[in-house]
Amino acid sequence: MTVRYIGPTGTGTVAKLVNQLLVGIHSAAAAEAMLLGAKAGADPAMIFEVVNSGWGQSFMLGRNAPVMLDRDFDGVRTQIKVFLKDLGLIQELARSLDMPAPGVDLAYRIFNQAVDHGLGDMDAAAIVLPLEEQAGHRIQRKA
Repeated sequence: MTVRYIGPTGTGTVAKLVNQLLVGIHSAAAAEAMLLGAKAGADPAMIFEVVNSGWGQSFMLGRNAPVMLDRDFDGVRTQIKVFLKDLGLIQELARSLDMPAPGVDLAYRIFNQAVDHGLGDMDAAAIVLPLEEQAGHRIQRKA
């Protein structure tokens, strides 16, 4: 483990929240991107393979796309409600700094929508489920 000095007391928490901000936004983007490709008729497994080797690749795409493809939303990994809590803390921090935070606001809405659908205990990739419902399309592997 590498220890880094980030700043005075409390800035370690800020670093964690910055990380979680990116995790939330990247998760929301991965869900939207995978659904867009699937609804447009592309093989979602191939979309994942191609995008995951290009500039659109992200850790959260690599983590969440297989969960979406396998429909393995059991909450044994990090649950939606945990991310929602962190996204709320990020919103509070942004407000305390009097700065706009449109990315976290959007991610919070998407994660909150999933919690409103009763999915809070499911894996974070399950944020795609309400989006699929709204789109009238489900991400699934091609036969």
